[in-house]
Amino acid sequence: MIDDCLMFDSPSAIEAITDILTCTDDGGSSSVVPLEESRHVISIHSRNYPNLESFKKAYMLLKRPALCFVDVDQLSEVLAWIRESDDIAVFGDSVELTQWRFDRIARSFCKQLDPLTQVYQRSKLVDTLVEICPRGSAETPVSLILMDIDNLKGVNDRYGPVEGNKVLKQLGHLVQTLCQMTLVARTRGGEFAVLVESRELAARRVAEILWQAVNENQWCKYPGITASFGVACVSEACQPSTLLTRADEALYSAKANGRNQVVCYNDIAAKSHMTGEEIDVISLENKARVM
Repeated sequence: MIDDCLMFDSPSAIEAITDILTCTDDGGSSSVVPLEESRHVISIHSRNYPNLESFKKAYMLLKRPALCFVDVDQLSEVLAWIRESDDIAVFGDSVELTQWRFDRIARSFCKQLDPLTQVYQRSKLVDTLVEICPRGSAETPVSLILMDIDNLKGVNDRYGPVEGNKVLKQLGHLVQTLCQMTLVARTRGGEFAVLVESRELAARRVAEILWQAVNENQWCKYPGITASFGVACVSEACQPSTLLTRADEALYSAKANGRNQVVCYNDIAAKSHMTGEEIDVISLENKARVM
């Protein structure tokens, strides 16, 4: 656990988000088993799955570095599709060799982390979006959640920037704890991003669980810390800037209309349809009210 971080113990919230992130389009589940971690690295075991194909599907869902444990006769097949940043351990390897593999992955992984919050840097998010957004389609939608602390300035003004940084660390730890199956990044200041490779409805549900966890305030010693959330989804090939801009516009809408809430980009589109006002105009008005 990160220093200065309070314990957040809500298995139900973690399980709910994991279920959403691993749900297939037909409503089924990819059957991802509980994961183990060692210094940011996920351990995933082939023996926990009925066959190698289901193990591969579960592994491909992970957006964090992983050490795959396999049997000797599975080694050559797994080597064909494992990511370059990850590694393989064979059941029965020595403790020393396994720990060396964990450490090697962790050292590489830590170079991509935001030094303060220990979640990914913005560059990792952008690189991932560059890879997956051009493949977006109705069958493979991509969603993004942006969340921003509403009153970080108040903490900084009252208690000082050191305490403000502690709040950022605690929030980063909370979000990463809840969203173990996907990419979490700090994008700027008190803003974090969560990647959801699913439809907007799924991303909204994840955002609502995060919103509830923030409001329950088990993670921070200062009362009244809240966050606003913007959610966007693309279901066609696009540039990363399209998804980032839509999520940002949804976040501004949440901020401009009272803060401490979840707003989807489609909510803005619906308002535009009802009022006849252009989406760009609505977004500019929202930004003007927040600035």
